[in-house]
Amino acid sequence: MTIYDEAIAKVDIITEVANRAANEIQGIDRDTLAMTLIDVEGNDIKLDFPKLMEIDSATFRHDIVGILNHFDYETGKLTDCFLPRCKKREPAPEFSKGNLVYYYDKEGNTIPSEVLDSEIRHDKRLWLRVKNLNTKPVWVLASNCEFQTKEGE
Repeated sequence: MTIYDEAIAKVDIITEVANRAANEIQGIDRDTLAMTLIDVEGNDIKLDFPKLMEIDSATFRHDIVGILNHFDYETGKLTDCFLPRCKKREPAPEFSKGNLVYYYDKEGNTIPSEVLDSEIRHDKRLWLRVKNLNTKPVWVLASNCEFQTKEGE
C-alpha cells in the first residue's frame, strides 16, 4: 500500500467516524469533528479508528464528546488529562509476558508479580500490567519495579 493509499484510507475511516457521530450525537458538526480528529491524530494521540467504529454508543459518545470538549485548537493537543478509550496502544516489546517483576506498593513492600501486558502511555512512561497471587491485575509504573527474566533466558 502506498502512502497515498494509506492517506485515502485514513480519510475514509475518519469520514465514517464523523458520519456516525453526526447521526448518533445531537449537535455534532461533521466537518469540525473530522478536522479535529485529524489534528488529534497528527499532534497528540494516535486513535484506533476501526475500533472507534465498532464500539458501543456510550463509549463512542465518551470519546467523541471528550475529544471535542478537551481539544485545544492552539496546541493541537487534548487537555485536562482526557484520554480516549479508543487510542492506539503503543507497545513496549522489550517486556515480554510472563517475566517476573518486583514492584513496590504504597507501604514500600516488594511484591513479586508476573507481567501480563505493557504499554507506553500518553505520558510517555512505561506502564506494566502485573498480577500476583493475592491481587487482581494492576497497572504499575515500570520505574517502580525491579526486573528478573524467566529462568533459562
